[in-house]
Amino acid sequence: MTRDRVQKGTLKLGGGCFKLYGAIALVGALVWACGPDPDRAYSEAISCLMALASDSSRPDVQGDAALALGRLKEPSALALLKAGFQSGQEDMAFKSAQALGELGGAEAAAALREALPGVRNPFVRAQVVVCLHRLGDDSAIPQLEAALADTTDPLRRASAASALGKVGRVSAISHLIRILETDMDFVPRSSAGVALGLLKDASAVPVLAKALREDPEEVVRIAAAESLARFGGPFAVSVLEEAFIHQTNYQLRKTLIPCLVEAKGGEAIFPALRAMFARTGNTVERSLAAEALGRLGDRGAVPLLKGVLQADTDDVVKLAAGEALGRLGEAPAMLATVHGTLVGHNNDSFQRRAAEILADYPDKPALNTFKRLLAWGENPEIRALSARGIGRNGDRSGLVPLEKALENDQDENVRLAAVGALGDMPQGDARGILSKALAGKDQTADIRAAAARALRLRNDPDALRPLFKALGDADARVRLEAALGVIQVTKGINLEKAVTSDR
Repeated sequence: MTRDRVQKGTLKLGGGCFKLYGAIALVGALVWACGPDPDRAYSEAISCLMALASDSSRPDVQGDAALALGRLKEPSALALLKAGFQSGQEDMAFKSAQALGELGGAEAAAALREALPGVRNPFVRAQVVVCLHRLGDDSAIPQLEAALADTTDPLRRASAASALGKVGRVSAISHLIRILETDMDFVPRSSAGVALGLLKDASAVPVLAKALREDPEEVVRIAAAESLARFGGPFAVSVLEEAFIHQTNYQLRKTLIPCLVEAKGGEAIFPALRAMFARTGNTVERSLAAEALGRLGDRGAVPLLKGVLQADTDDVVKLAAGEALGRLGEAPAMLATVHGTLVGHNNDSFQRRAAEILADYPDKPALNTFKRLLAWGENPEIRALSARGIGRNGDRSGLVPLEKALENDQDENVRLAAVGALGDMPQGDARGILSKALAGKDQTADIRAAAARALRLRNDPDALRPLFKALGDADARVRLEAALGVIQVTKGINLEKAVTSDR
């Protein structure tokens, strides 16, 4: 009797245990289905960044992790950033200094101030002064002004000029003008030209105009043009317009186009641009003119561009005219011609150019061509561009060809392009494919890192689980991208620019 009761009791207890363990398992499954706890995930991501910022075996990742911790103003990172600043590695020292400036606070400022006398690299030294300025300490700025007079070291002059522009040191304008006008080395002249644009003092405009017209070095003329664009105004615009018409350096003239866009100029040279485009015989000149007409918004050039698109024999110029028409809101007029080049031209360079243009337009015939070229194209560059075009189009029918390219293409650049394109697809549609690539042991580290980055930039809350899991990846770059992704998903902090150095 007693034994029966004990046995019955044991059976009841056993059934209760089974139910209890089953309930625990069910709760665990539900927790996993919902994803990791956001606070725990964020804490793990910070720990991951701390570990990466301590690991000197991957200096590229180490510096980026340090920058992210500074941007997050993570107080526990102070000692680590101080150590990185004093590590002796130039890139890590530069990024750690920037991170300390982002972190802020009296201790970060003291660390920078105390270490400054021992910094020998002129660019790191200048960065420390800039960071101290951002923290409210301008005591070291006179050292930069003194460095402008150092005739023995052009890099010291260049770094000082750049830093003085960043800190807004108006009192240095006369020194910067002197550097731009008289320095024998083009590196300080270029840095002075950029700095004068940041300071935006009107006295610098005639000097920048002279540098654009007369300096023998292309890099200095480009710096002067970009600074004039920041000033804007009738005089600066007229100088930029004049330079575009009369300069002969192709790269400089190409740079002048966005400068004129920024300065809201270009209208005065529309007739000259149309004449340049209409002249036959010089493909480079005509293509450059077409680009300028499109980007500067000359609607009056539309008939001319359409005529060339239909009748000209120069395929390079026709593609340039097509792109200009697209910029001017005349996409239907150019799609058929550019698509025909993509489909039928036997020259890879023309096909590549056509693919670059069409990638920006959600055109159904182009989408179908991109799918075909991604699957069967012989040139990997064109396959990669086709993947990009499919992603930008955003049509769900592109998911399957992109997934197949990611799994099967023999060229890693094409697979990377497919990952980037999947990141451009509508929210949720590509998450599973990207998560699989991120977790895939048969994928390269570059593919896994690209997948983590694509999931991060989508800002998709449902991507938290695969990103959290990737914090344990074997590759440092993958862990960095995963940590940044977890932080963005859990806290809404976009750290895309946090790993961009001031350098």
